[in-house]
Amino acid sequence: MKKTLAMLAATGMLALAGTTGAASTASAATTVPSTAAVQSLVNRVAHAAHPEAAFNKLSPADKKLFVATAKALVNRVAHAAHPEAAFNKLSPADKKFFKEITTPYGAPKISGGGKLPQSMRNPAYTGCWSVRGQIDQYNAIGWRLATGYQTTNICAANGALTKDPWVTNVDGNGASGWSYDPNNNSVTVDNEGWEGRGAVRFAFTVGPTWGDSFLCLRVFVNSNGYNYRTDKTCPAWA
Repeated sequence: MKKTLAMLAATGMLALAGTTGAASTASAATTVPSTAAVQSLVNRVAHAAHPEAAFNKLSPADKKLFVATAKALVNRVAHAAHPEAAFNKLSPADKKFFKEITTPYGAPKISGGGKLPQSMRNPAYTGCWSVRGQIDQYNAIGWRLATGYQTTNICAANGALTKDPWVTNVDGNGASGWSYDPNNNSVTVDNEGWEGRGAVRFAFTVGPTWGDSFLCLRVFVNSNGYNYRTDKTCPAWA
C-alpha cells in the first residue's frame, strides 16, 4: 500500500472532491485568491514542519479562507471535463499546493487497540463474540481521505474455536478524491484454534482515472471471550 500511495503522490494525480455542483465548478477560477496575502496564508500551512498543527493555529477566518482556496483549486481539476489535462495546466505553485492537500500523510490510523493478556482469567469461555475495527487515512492537514470498517466474529467452547471466524459489516467511504470500491475488496479469515483472525483489504479508486489504493485492517479475536487486537496486515494468516 505504501508503494502505491507514494507512486500516486509522486505524480501529483490525486483529486480532492470539494464542494460539488455546476455553480462551484463554474466559479472555481474566481474563488481561488491569487493575492500575496492568501499565498502567504497557504505557505504558512503547506510549508510548515507540522502542517496540521499550523492549520489548527489559524484564526477561524483564515481557516475558512484556506479551506475555500483548497476546495476551489481542486475543483478546477476534479470537476473538469479532462481532469489530467486540467492538472497539467495548473501553475507550478498550484500543482504543489494541490499535491500537498491531496496526498496521504503518515501511516493509516486504527481506531481502538486491544485488551491484552491480563485478561486470561477467562480461558474457558464458551459463546460467540465479535470485535469491530476501523482504519482511516489522512492528509497532512488532518483531513480524512478514506475509511474502512469491519467486524470479525468467532464462536468458541471452553476456549477453543468451534468453527471458522467470519467477517461482517464491511463498509467504507472516501473523500477528497477517494471513492470506496467495495467490489474490489478482499476478505480473508484464519482459524488458529485459540483465536480467529479476519482481515479486509479495502479498495479505493483515487481520482477520476489515476489508479487504485488500498487500506488493510486485520482483527484478532481471542477464544477466551476477552482479548483482541488489530493491525494493518493482509491477508488474515500473514
